Amino acid sequence: MTAEASPAQRGVGGRSQLVAGLVVAAIGAFALIAGWGLDLGALRRPGPGFFPLSLSVLLIAAGIAIAWRAAASVLAGRGEPWPDRAGARRVVTMIAALSAMTLFFESLGFVACAAGVTFVMLRFVGGRGWVTSAVFGVVLAACLYLMFARWLGVDLPTGILARM
Repeated sequence: MTAEASPAQRGVGGRSQLVAGLVVAAIGAFALIAGWGLDLGALRRPGPGFFPLSLSVLLIAAGIAIAWRAAASVLAGRGEPWPDRAGARRVVTMIAALSAMTLFFESLGFVACAAGVTFVMLRFVGGRGWVTSAVFGVVLAACLYLMFARWLGVDLPTGILARM
């Protein structure tokens, strides 16, 4: 991105952030509605609806905060300029990685998908080295699996690891 952006460019960036915030809030609202009938459980033993409810409320709050801040910057004539090609490429890479995780979650399993997405994010979005990205991806995926599957008792798909 260039350091100097015209007022028109800055307005576009601010409006795009406003739309992004509203989309995040809408996704949170959809998740809230979709998980409304799930049992919340108790504080000591949360049910299957606890995590979706918590996440959807956080998404709604984050989306509103993003939209509010963007609206204020647009009204004040400030805002971030539209991303350059490299920024757009990083956004597309993140969307592609998360879409692939969604598509292959059952067949590959949680650990493989989480390790893969973490690797892609670190290597191709964050610019980290190959080894660092791979090691951190595997370690993070293993820690998340232990936390959710073992500690919290969430039934996660094992995918290809079940065949090993």
